[in-house]
Amino acid sequence: MSRLRRGLAVGVAVAALTGSTVPVAGASTTPDDEAGSGSGAADLERVACEIGVTQYVTQRSLSNALPMISTPQSWELATGRGVTVAVVDSGVNVDNQHFGPQAVLPGASLLPGDGRTDDQGHGTAVAGVIAARPIPQSVLRGQAYDATILPVRVYDYGEDDSTTVPPQLPLSAASVAQGIRLAADAGADVINVSLSSGPEAPGLRQQQIAVRYAQRKGALIVAAAGDSVDGSEVRMERYPASFDGVIGVGAANATGAVDDFSIHHSGVDVIAPGQNVLVPFHADGDCLGGEEAPQTSYAAGFVSGLAAQLMERFPDESTDLIAWRILATARRDRPSARDDESGWGLIQPFAALSVVPDGNRPGPPLPGAETQQVAQEQTRLEVVSSRTDPLAAVRRETVWWAIGALGLAGLGLVLRPLVRRRR
Repeated sequence: MSRLRRGLAVGVAVAALTGSTVPVAGASTTPDDEAGSGSGAADLERVACEIGVTQYVTQRSLSNALPMISTPQSWELATGRGVTVAVVDSGVNVDNQHFGPQAVLPGASLLPGDGRTDDQGHGTAVAGVIAARPIPQSVLRGQAYDATILPVRVYDYGEDDSTTVPPQLPLSAASVAQGIRLAADAGADVINVSLSSGPEAPGLRQQQIAVRYAQRKGALIVAAAGDSVDGSEVRMERYPASFDGVIGVGAANATGAVDDFSIHHSGVDVIAPGQNVLVPFHADGDCLGGEEAPQTSYAAGFVSGLAAQLMERFPDESTDLIAWRILATARRDRPSARDDESGWGLIQPFAALSVVPDGNRPGPPLPGAETQQVAQEQTRLEVVSSRTDPLAAVRRETVWWAIGALGLAGLGLVLRPLVRRRR
């Protein structure tokens, strides 16, 4: 079983396995019950998702990902409507009920066909974190559930990813670079890359050039900081997260902290939920992802969704300012400091959507704030130096009278001893 499929095990209470659809028993099917009752979750039987068996999670208390960052409150301000988010990944399966032709564009693919095919399931899961549409039989809803997904398929492990079946297109830094370019050319507002490469990977130069190309096109790039499979490779630069201008995202565990399953490095800008995250599973409903360990793939999806919300609410703001909102409002113990584990902290969508840009706010510098301050100071100096003083003439005359008086007084002091001697 692949790591993805192990990570997509879902906790559900099963009434019976008599049909192709397996709902969660004993729970409300109303997706608007944002908080969930929280009762009975510990007694639920764990059932792994299985391709061909459709399951839906109907008990919100199984996942604390959205409540952890107060996402439901942010939906009052924006849902990502009108914003296009590219998912550079394994494709997106539009047969899943959380998607459809209106939610997912044809996109692009390095394989035959378009981006609406996903044998691996990873891209479908990530796209769901970003923009899964709410449906009556499930509580799953994406961070920006009204955003449009642009799938860009850059790898395919096939139906069986064991060593006996070679991949049709292996994942590489070069294929990700191609995907970023395709996303930029297709007009993506946000480009999500829930994939990462190490510092020695071939094709990193191509990837860096592609990142710059997309940024010049006006796209904001969000990338996963990378996962440590067994918690041993904790410190290592990962790309594209570590490239300049890319928002690198680490994964918070179920308690909101960062453990050794999320790689720590200088490219980590923020963290987001990565454990017990509700995600679409292939064409078969949804699952609880990241049960075994936090996944930076999911964490990046939350940040891309937040970026889409911000772009809907502030359509005229630059990508630099959108990124500043995400970083500056993240929750952290020391407001003025970042670190390689959590970056600037855990994202806070409602705060990001509400903050008034302020150059004096502790944290990452406000884009353009220093330049603006220098310009204001120069303007102030120019105004003061060129202003006409209406009392200048009076002041000059007064100065000359004062000089004359001082001169006479000094002369008097010199002559006084002479006058005394003559007497």
